[in-house]
Amino acid sequence: MTQRIGYGRVFTFHQDFSPQQQLLEEARCYRIFTEKVAGTTTTEREQLREAIRYARPGDTQW
Repeated sequence: MTQRIGYGRVFTFHQDFSPQQQLLEEARCYRIFTEKVAGTTTTEREQLREAIRYARPGDTQW
């Protein structure tokens, strides 16, 4: 069974993730990974790496 996997992040702890969360839920993502992380590299994005590890062939990442 293929799944939609959602990933969202905000850059500062003062930002609200709720709008992204709502959009990912409306897209019917089966699993949603979120984090608050600044920077342009992916090396500090633990939840992004976890989302990629979680995905299986045929899954769609949002």
